[in-house]
Amino acid sequence: IDKDSEAFKSMIRTIKIVQRVREDFTQFANGLVDDENPENIQELEDLSKSKPHMADFWKNRPPANIGRMSFSDTNIWFCSVGNEQIDFSSREITGIISGMAFAQLLSLFRGVICRGSLTVGVGSDILGSIDGGAPEIYGPVLVDAHKLESEKADYPRVIASDALVSLLANLQVDFSGLDSESPNFPKIAYHSTNFGICREMFYRDADGAFALDYAGVHAANTFKSTMVEMNLDPAETYSKAMEFIKNEIGRHTANRNFRHTLRNKRVLEYLESRSEHWK
Repeated sequence: IDKDSEAFKSMIRTIKIVQRVREDFTQFANGLVDDENPENIQELEDLSKSKPHMADFWKNRPPANIGRMSFSDTNIWFCSVGNEQIDFSSREITGIISGMAFAQLLSLFRGVICRGSLTVGVGSDILGSIDGGAPEIYGPVLVDAHKLESEKADYPRVIASDALVSLLANLQVDFSGLDSESPNFPKIAYHSTNFGICREMFYRDADGAFALDYAGVHAANTFKSTMVEMNLDPAETYSKAMEFIKNEIGRHTANRNFRHTLRNKRVLEYLESRSEHWK
């Protein structure tokens, strides 16, 4: 292998990018679902004082199980969504959606263009576990996700399938009228709140597609503390992400690659429309 060749250097750059995106996803998603996270511990302590039965449910939740696999320049995260409304895997779903949003924003800050998709469908992770290895996702859902990203996302964004958005809407229920002392109340309230958070992470783009609102008000309120923990200034991070896109627009315009110019202009328009949340 000629380590001085452009092909080898390009491969190394791609590997580093894939690894960096994975680390950014993990930084946020794992913190969100980690019971040892100080914020989660504090929330449990508060619940123990005000709503002991909610605290008991919280302590006895099964651990979050988010699968991960990579190939080429692609990262994939997946989970089982469950079988019944009150047993759906809201922790994992919230972790994946929020983690992808965090990774999308930090990718721009790091000077990397990413595009992705979120969907729900039929799949299995059993084959990867047969020989004791890590779970791997197989099935139609993987094909659907690839088609959504490659054919419909169009420009650097993360779009969600109508099936996923409909599922989240159906799973978010109004529990205000339920008896807070009933056995199922903690589970229903917990999952429904999580699915409500997930719904707030999407917006309708100009083409009618549901896109991940990775720089919206909910994302800003959620991500800023994690950025500070990473020694990143949120306002400066956002400013650098916008500056990167502006430079990309200038570069593609100079090279007369107007297709990429238009795509990046759509990213810039989105970032500018959300900039007030990052001041």
